[in-house]
Amino acid sequence: GNVSVQISEQVDTKFLLGFYVCNDRPGDFSFNWGPLLKNIEAGNWIVLEDIHSASPKVVNSLQSIIENQSVSSISGYENKIRSYNSEFKIFFTRRLFHERSSIGSERTVIKLLEKMCKILYIFEVPDTEIEHLIGSSS
Repeated sequence: GNVSVQISEQVDTKFLLGFYVCNDRPGDFSFNWGPLLKNIEAGNWIVLEDIHSASPKVVNSLQSIIENQSVSSISGYENKIRSYNSEFKIFFTRRLFHERSSIGSERTVIKLLEKMCKILYIFEVPDTEIEHLIGSSS
């Protein structure tokens, strides 16, 4: 189903798309699917939380995937999925106010995202509204 991934400086493109892991037999590898690749093919929705913490490399990969509706431009992933499912949607969250900030790279991230996203600002949501939203989703 739909999934949410917490973005931090430790999250890289390999984590999001997938990577090869060693099996029990020497020289035998299998591909460990990342949440982004899995959901693109399945046509699920994915939420990447705190996108302002992403590295510029991750954001560039995301931009390429979104603009091309394909992972073929990402080296090593050209033939990993059969198709880019048109039902797939990606959402990003970003905190407007947070303590630690690496302003330079964050600005790069925001500029890239502004080009390709619809931006919604959600300020403090009252508890009654949250209860309504949660109640209507079940």
